[in-house]
Parts: sequence; C-alpha cells; structure tokens
Amino acid sequence: MQFQLAFDGGGNAQSIPCYAYTITMDDKVVGQGYGVCHDEKPTSNVAEWSGLWHGLMAAWTHIVTVKRYHTITSLVLCGDSQLVLNQLTGNYGVTKPHLRFYHRKCVALVQRIEQEGVPVTTKWAGRETNKVADKLTHRARRLYSGVL
Repeated sequence: MQFQLAFDGGGNAQSIPCYAYTITMDDKVVGQGYGVCHDEKPTSNVAEWSGLWHGLMAAWTHIVTVKRYHTITSLVLCGDSQLVLNQLTGNYGVTKPHLRFYHRKCVALVQRIEQEGVPVTTKWAGRETNKVADKLTHRARRLYSGVL
C-alpha cells in the first residue's frame, strides 16, 4: 500500500494564510484537512509548512493504524512549493528563523515514519497536479476571510 500526502498553503497581504492537505492510500482519499495559520509572521511559506505539518501528523495516524494489518510500501509527499520540498530534503538551507520551527517538526516526523520502515519521498506537483489540496486551501481562505 502506498500513501500519498498532497499539501498546499497560500496567502498574501490581502488574505489570511491557510493550509490544506489530502491523504490518499492506493489512490483513495482517506483523510483531508484545512485550517488557518496561527503564526507571528503568517506568510505563504508558513502556510505551506503548516499544510505539510498537519498533513504529516494525520498521515502518521493512518500509517500507524494501517501498518498493523498491511505492508506500507511508501509515503510520497507532494506539494507545489519547491522551496519547502527542497528545504525538507536538505537541498536548500532554512534561512528564515520563523520557518526553522516548522522545518524541525516536519523533519523529525518524517524520520519517525522512516524508523517505522516506511520510506518517505518527495515529489514536486504543480498546481494542476495538486488540485485537490489547492481547492481546499481556497475553501479555507473563503471560510476564514469572514471570520478573522
């Protein structure tokens, strides 16, 4: 069984930064979520990292449960932020102090998943490929724009 986590985040000075994620298991949706970023510097990069972090936590829960009954071949992390994916894998450094917090949390959780015998890979997915998570991010921004 292969898990895939598609994550997204977005926001700018005129909108509230929000994140979203979708988890699939053998191409069937098993989890989705979205929310607003609570950070001192809520940028689009914070939103992307938040989508990855919240998605990883949800994926971890699914993996631990399913692993009892089935062999999990891999977890593929798909996002449209080349920056986040390259920072996660260590190809790029994390220069912004407010992003280091998210980076550390995500790297630690990826390592924990890999310690359970589930290889984790990353895959850049343009907006066209990452449509479901992108739509959830837009839904979150519309929902929260009238609330906050």
